[in-house]
Amino acid sequence: MTSYIVQYPKFLAFLQLVFPPLYNQLAQHSHKSDIVKANLTSAHNIASFSAIIFSDDAPPQGDEFKIISENSNLVPYAWDWRWVFAINLRYEENIIFILKFKQKVIALPSGKNPLSPSFFQNLQSEFGIQIQNIINDMNDKSIPISSCYSEYLIKKAS
Repeated sequence: MTSYIVQYPKFLAFLQLVFPPLYNQLAQHSHKSDIVKANLTSAHNIASFSAIIFSDDAPPQGDEFKIISENSNLVPYAWDWRWVFAINLRYEENIIFILKFKQKVIALPSGKNPLSPSFFQNLQSEFGIQIQNIINDMNDKSIPISSCYSEYLIKKAS
C-alpha cells in the first residue's frame, strides 16, 4: 500500500492541472505536505504525465499518450473516435490513478499526439464519482485520504 500512498501527491498534481474543482475537493482533506508536493509537481513536471488508454482499437497493453496542460500550444487537429473502457494515468511510468467504466465513445488524438484537457472534460463525471467514493471511504473508515486513495488503486489494479 505504501507505494501507492507516495503517488498521491502526483495524483493531486494531475487534478490541479486538469480538474481544479476536483483538486479542491481532495485538497481540503489532504495533508499540507501532500499539497506542497502536488504544487511543486504541477509547476515543474507537467511533461511527466501520461495515460494508457484501453479501447476497442488498442493492443492488449493499451495505447500510451502524453498529457499536456491547458498552457501548452500542442493541440491535436485530427481525432479518432473509439470505444474506450479504461484509463491508467501515470506519472513517470508509475500508475497514479485507474479509471474503469462501461465503454463510451471518446475522441482520441490520432497518431501519438498528446491528450489535452478537452479529452478529460468528457470524463469529468467519472473522475468526480470515483473521487467522491474515495472521500466517502475516508469518512466511513476515519483514515487519511491518501490511505483511501491507495486502497482504491489496489482494488482497481486487481
